[in-house]
Amino acid sequence: MPATFVVLLSTYNGEKYLAEQLDSLLAQDYADVRIEIRDDGSTDSTHLILDRYTDRYKNINVVRGDNLGVAQSFFRLLDAAGDEPAYFAFCDQDDVWLANKLSRAASALSEIDAQTPALYFSNFELVDEQLNHLGYPPPFRYIGFQNALVQNVATGCTVVLNRAARALVLSRLPEHVIMHDWWSYLVISALGKLIYDDTVTVKYRQHAANAVGYGSSPLHRFGKKIARFTSQNLPIFYAHRQARELSRLYADVLSSDDLKTLNLFIQSKRSFLSRLRYALSNNVKRSSYLEALLLKFLIIFNRY
Repeated sequence: MPATFVVLLSTYNGEKYLAEQLDSLLAQDYADVRIEIRDDGSTDSTHLILDRYTDRYKNINVVRGDNLGVAQSFFRLLDAAGDEPAYFAFCDQDDVWLANKLSRAASALSEIDAQTPALYFSNFELVDEQLNHLGYPPPFRYIGFQNALVQNVATGCTVVLNRAARALVLSRLPEHVIMHDWWSYLVISALGKLIYDDTVTVKYRQHAANAVGYGSSPLHRFGKKIARFTSQNLPIFYAHRQARELSRLYADVLSSDDLKTLNLFIQSKRSFLSRLRYALSNNVKRSSYLEALLLKFLIIFNRY
């Protein structure tokens, strides 16, 4: 009988923390779990660690592939997981999950009609490389479609999709996407239901090799925010392209209000006047006042 829960883990040169993460997955208090791993072309000892675990645990399956990058590797995993399981959890290679992470997600998602695409995400604890406490993310001012256009608050290591959400995401896969978790948050915010759990379920490890870091202190986070809004290599500068991709793929099924919101964002680039008008509108929904203000300036100067 298929597992109710599938954990999707993409690995890449993860030898330093991988065993600790796998141990936390195996310690979940939700019994019916399958762990699907896709290695994205590792060149370190990740393969040896994975072999050790697959030899010992029958509920762990590993596929080795070419290097596709984080987002595409997760989309491959999501597709390969099949449509029998009820829930699909994104998992990073370097965190530690609390034992009740999956059971909390399953409990929350079970309250939603199975035909409704639903995305669960939770709070997390920021920790250093040795799992020492660093802090927690600030509370969100906004969760929903207007926020999802310009920010991802659904941190991937906490995200769980139900079967209907998986089908929706896979039905129209994007060519241009920032990250798998942001895209899932964007799509489900428009066409499904979001569930935020304020309970901490993950120790989110901060280290130099994070694919996406968060910042270990208020001052550090402030510095990262400034860097995020001044470097075109960071995700905010791809948000407009990702919005165009959403329009290309899903415009025909969006609500009239969300389609209007999406078009306003896309069309804001047409001229200085349109950017100014958009920046001064109430459509810029970042999670903090500072981030919203910084984004408004970037919109005005066409740096988004």
